[in-house]
Amino acid sequence: IEIPPVSHDQDSILLIGSAHPIEWHAQEIPLKIAEDLIQKKPPLHYRVYILPIFNPDGFAYMKVIPVFYASNRKNRYFPPEEKRSSIYTRGVDLNRNFSYQWQKTSDDPTHPYYSGLRPLSEPETKALKNFVESNPLSLVISFHSPGKTVQYPWGYTKKPLNDKRLISLARWIASTIGNGYRAIQDSANYLKPGCEIDWFYGEYKIPALRIEVSDKLIDRSLSDYPSIFSAIETITTGKLNW
Repeated sequence: IEIPPVSHDQDSILLIGSAHPIEWHAQEIPLKIAEDLIQKKPPLHYRVYILPIFNPDGFAYMKVIPVFYASNRKNRYFPPEEKRSSIYTRGVDLNRNFSYQWQKTSDDPTHPYYSGLRPLSEPETKALKNFVESNPLSLVISFHSPGKTVQYPWGYTKKPLNDKRLISLARWIASTIGNGYRAIQDSANYLKPGCEIDWFYGEYKIPALRIEVSDKLIDRSLSDYPSIFSAIETITTGKLNW
């Protein structure tokens, strides 16, 4: 989804959802943001690109067999009558498949965080690489759930990020959303080599953040959405001088 600005198109922001199909709100939020930006027509300062479903195979898989314990990965679609359990559990975690600080997690494709045979081995990560290299970006925000956190690099190391500007932006977003959200370094809970925000920031020098929505995997009220949209609208209209 591409939403052009009112005045110019020199700078662009990318919103990404649904790297992990089990995290349903991670695709609902970007879609709702797109709908509201189109309907409300705020005077955008940035061109906004929205990729609500980064993991289409996993999304299709979840529609057939919602195996919660093994649905964070990329899984090929299969006929509903297919019963082989190996089909259900194989797949690449796309958020471990990016090339910056990629690490091989396992030779076993059923490993919960299987990172693939090599960095950027999957068509989804390759397609995103092609997009990024063809479209200059000023900021990337990736949506996941749950956690009530706004996360900034690094994910691959516990070494603190030395970027006061990006950390300040993460803290501002967390405070704007409120309701217990907090800004943390991505590796604060566990290491995530090969993750998306490290890749954007480390490989392309693009400021990148991840918003973990809600404190529930399934939160039907999505009560945090209005404040999330408020933060995104403030950023995309250029009202925040970050």
